[in-house]
Amino acid sequence: MLFFGISLNKIDVKGIFKGFALFLVSLILCGLISFGLWELLQIIHPQYKDILHGFTYNGYQYITAFVFLNLWLLFTIYKRSAKELKPTNLLVAPLLFWLIINLIIAYTLKGAGFFIIPVISALLILAIAIFLDLKENSKRILFTILSLPTIYIFAPLVKMFPVGLGLKILFVSAIFIVLVFGLMILSFHQKKSFWTQKLTGLLAIVFLGLATYNSGFSIDNKKPNSIVYIQNSDDKTAYFGTYNTVLDTYTKQIFNTDYSEGGIENANTKSKYNTRFKFAKKTTFKGIESANLVTDLDTIINSKRFIELTFTPTRKVNKFEFITKNNISLNQFKVNDVLVNDGKKYKAKPGTFLIYHFGNSDKDLTISFTIDANEKLDITLNEISYDLLTNKNFNIIPRTQEMMPIPFVTNDAIIISKKLVF
Repeated sequence: MLFFGISLNKIDVKGIFKGFALFLVSLILCGLISFGLWELLQIIHPQYKDILHGFTYNGYQYITAFVFLNLWLLFTIYKRSAKELKPTNLLVAPLLFWLIINLIIAYTLKGAGFFIIPVISALLILAIAIFLDLKENSKRILFTILSLPTIYIFAPLVKMFPVGLGLKILFVSAIFIVLVFGLMILSFHQKKSFWTQKLTGLLAIVFLGLATYNSGFSIDNKKPNSIVYIQNSDDKTAYFGTYNTVLDTYTKQIFNTDYSEGGIENANTKSKYNTRFKFAKKTTFKGIESANLVTDLDTIINSKRFIELTFTPTRKVNKFEFITKNNISLNQFKVNDVLVNDGKKYKAKPGTFLIYHFGNSDKDLTISFTIDANEKLDITLNEISYDLLTNKNFNIIPRTQEMMPIPFVTNDAIIISKKLVF
């Protein structure tokens, strides 16, 4: 195709290099500006970090704003090529990038074979631009029609990536916009793009302003917050913890003075995003009773140590979390007589290795396993109940209607932490 394009004087080498420069600048600038702007917005609106899944209530407005911002950047960058006598040059660089992407996909991600469809459409557009002499308006309409499969397939991805993975992925959407824009450059290329450029810039400002206006919280868009009580039964200490980055009236009833940044040892429970406490405050030790532990079996036979433990809660408990400080290998690991990992060796890394949720009929928990006799165990049990707001030991003022518990974490909870000795 390049050979025929150069032979028919529709493509030249100098123009190809210019097209590469413009496309690379577009990719880098749009990606970096989108990434940097979102980081800046999180500094301006730190409350966004309290929305753990990363998609804010005004997220669709931000997506729209970033789409128009990137289109404005692209029109501004490609404005330098408005007087390009051979606009076909500008299609070569995006096509090469797409071909490289498809080559990588062919070997690593075969399920994404549909990425070749935009390449086929763009090659057809390139062939028409080289071999047919059509009127400018007719060409633009025809090229746009041929680009419809590309728009249909990839336009939704611009929205779905930040919706599914959080607004921190807006820079990926920006890269997709550049890639699609590059294949459609002959539809967008025109000598007078003043109004198109200005309109996209204006819409970017309008939607950024709208997103800023809607950046607060309300009854419909509730502010997530958290308070957790952590009691260490070993050293008789207790703390309040919160996952919030920005404190509000609910969290400030605890975290008003004398609190510190950072987590609490053995208190960070397993969660979807591995969220850690942002602030902690030492408080009165309430002496809430922990579960009773009975060692049913602890014996060594032929260099193997056989252990069976039964835990009986002394209060209403919702779940147990077992945390190990070191690597352990458990053989024949059973939980209430049910084999874990089909009886195969269960290797646990430092951190939470077992979570057990208590059902209505559960009265206790029995675990058994076999380890090497010389293997050291350093296990902590966290008993968790979701009754902080109703427990008689505390007097916490409930949330207002504009607030909600932070999801995906252990919240509104009492955590009793105790090192297992057996």
